[in-house]
Amino acid sequence: MDAARFWARGSLNREADDEARGQVFRDAGVCEAEIAAAFPDEAPGEDDAFELWPDNAAVFDLFCSLATRWDILAGFGFIRYVGLQYGEAEVLMRARRLKDRAALFADLHLMELAALPLLNKTDDE
Repeated sequence: MDAARFWARGSLNREADDEARGQVFRDAGVCEAEIAAAFPDEAPGEDDAFELWPDNAAVFDLFCSLATRWDILAGFGFIRYVGLQYGEAEVLMRARRLKDRAALFADLHLMELAALPLLNKTDDE
């Protein structure tokens, strides 16, 4: 879960992820001001560190590969992440010929649940 929180705070490949996510919002017609508000510039801190166990490497890689595959709601002054596009996860697992997809999917879902509160955090919180 720490890995998902680390990613959700934007600490992993921040510049590339922000640009990819920003493009998703631009394509959906969200204005630049709302996009900028959704991705504040915060440098990662010492408490952002986490240990990635070898057993979790495959699901972490899968999770990071889905960085631009989130369902989102965007409206008047808000952007909300709803969840991952599970069909895209299945496509990646098949393409990579990953074994034990049911276990990977369960782990992916746990990472998603850990990331969502951070992705949807507002300035008021």
